[in-house]
Amino acid sequence: AAQFRILDEPILRRLIERGATPDVFTAVILDDTDLLNRLLESDLGAISRRPLDPGNPWIPAAPGAHIYSYTIGNVALHQLATHHGREKTYRLLWERSGPGLRLVMAAWRGDREAAQMLLAENPNRLPTLGSHDLRLLPDAAWARKTDCVRLLLELGFDPNIRGGEASTAIDRAAFHGFDDVIEAILPYQPDLTVRNAYGGTPLGACIYGSIHGWRKDGDYPRSVRLLLDAGAPPPETVSGSPEVQAVLREYVK
Repeated sequence: AAQFRILDEPILRRLIERGATPDVFTAVILDDTDLLNRLLESDLGAISRRPLDPGNPWIPAAPGAHIYSYTIGNVALHQLATHHGREKTYRLLWERSGPGLRLVMAAWRGDREAAQMLLAENPNRLPTLGSHDLRLLPDAAWARKTDCVRLLLELGFDPNIRGGEASTAIDRAAFHGFDDVIEAILPYQPDLTVRNAYGGTPLGACIYGSIHGWRKDGDYPRSVRLLLDAGAPPPETVSGSPEVQAVLREYVK
């Protein structure tokens, strides 16, 4: 019940007061440092574990995916704290984190000075980061955190690292038509032929998203043009929204 109502703080707090079992994610939403500290002490790996990681002891398997898939998403604790402005628990997470996790925490917050300082202290730190940390780049592209995308690429993150649904950062941005994010990634020569979990390329994801995407703040026609001008193989047939089709007809002969 507590997990199901994680974003309804008064109800969440009451449920836990009445005996619902908390987890580290509910502790962050409540900004309860004492609770979060106890939970982290009982499960040391929880500080870097995402909700949908296989074998997560906090998250039972569920048909159709766990409720967190639809409420908070498959985010790390520091991302959750940042997104919801939970400063007390964010500071606790920072205090309990090693230099590698602090690096990605600073980058996600857009704290260029802290991120560059942490990397300067150990220039070999980036190759030691795990896939959970490196997927911060496609996460940032999906969330349209353009400044974060730029910072991560400047720090040396691989533009082709895979994130959710086996998608790269440019694929994640293309699905929503985030032309500014695509523009930030292209100078780093991302692979424009790589396929996501559904078999789509970044251009294919952009065309598909122009019809089926739920974000309405992107610019699909410009995104398609950017990808094609950067060398993305044009599709064999014209599809997508009418505006996207108009761009494709300039390239598909």
